[in-house]
Amino acid sequence: SATVTAVANVLMVSISKTDFKTLYHAISPGLEASVEQMVKRHMLQNLFHLKSPFLELIGTESACRMADELTITKVDRGTILFREGEEAKKFYFIYSGSLSVQKMNGRSGLSQRIGFLYPGDYFGEMAVINESKRLATITAETDSILLEITRDKFYKCFQETPWLIAEFIVRMKGKGVDLQSLLHYKKSMGVFIN
Repeated sequence: SATVTAVANVLMVSISKTDFKTLYHAISPGLEASVEQMVKRHMLQNLFHLKSPFLELIGTESACRMADELTITKVDRGTILFREGEEAKKFYFIYSGSLSVQKMNGRSGLSQRIGFLYPGDYFGEMAVINESKRLATITAETDSILLEITRDKFYKCFQETPWLIAEFIVRMKGKGVDLQSLLHYKKSMGVFIN
């Protein structure tokens, strides 16, 4: 929010959000999609500034492609985004808010909180890239805004830069990753085999 102070005599008009949307739909029907695209690109750029480790790797062109494929999702406090063991279809970046990570304790069968996620963090990537089940349950601790991308759209963004997928796998698996492990991921195989 901001404070606006007039420095000269002005005539102002106030318009409701609904009336504004009606007006700009009448003037330019495609404007809403253009504005949404600009907002998503701006949000992704803000995540760059938060030093989201994955986003440090991608260039402007790939970032714009990714922003075009993202969906802005608002979640209320207490919302469970997904549960451990569920099928993975999306990968998320946190724009605002905080989320908790829980895993089932094998001995007790009870869920244990193992950490928190904050703006600039991302989650769901391992299950999306591995095409496996979710490894943890993620719950919104506060009202949050997320940027989400489906598995297919994620791979579409990087079809021309498979080395980014390979780099992401190396970051995800750590120093212990081997070539065979990288080659297991068909999307990153293009880096090594033409």
